[in-house]
Amino acid sequence: MRRGTSTIVAKELEADSMQYESLNDAAIWDTGLAAGNIEIWYMRPESTRDWMMGYDWLVEKGILPLSRNASIGETHRLLGSIREANLNKIFRMLQGEFWSPEGEARNLIRRLGLGHTSMSVGDVIDIRGKYIMVDRTGFKAIN
Repeated sequence: MRRGTSTIVAKELEADSMQYESLNDAAIWDTGLAAGNIEIWYMRPESTRDWMMGYDWLVEKGILPLSRNASIGETHRLLGSIREANLNKIFRMLQGEFWSPEGEARNLIRRLGLGHTSMSVGDVIDIRGKYIMVDRTGFKAIN
């Protein structure tokens, strides 16, 4: 057995037998998912139709830019807060096959009233008060 293989197997067995209570439980796969100050906001199911159309659609429909009185919580739910700040890495880490390969997040997603596990167009990353939306290609600041 190669050195380190037993650690990988132990992590896989631990993940197989658990359901996440929070996003940070997925830090078993990447320490960037450990608790931090970068907030991850997923679209509420009732907002998905508009937000998945992308930034330009939201601007055209008058949904963006967010008004001073608007709250991201009106259209999104806070999935959790993580350490990682690199947008591309966050997007990769929050694909279901990575952070919930055996369905570990299923109950968490359901409890939060969300409809998707993988980060998608319309989801938002809050980096120290700057909301950044996953757009159809890349990312777009929305406030």
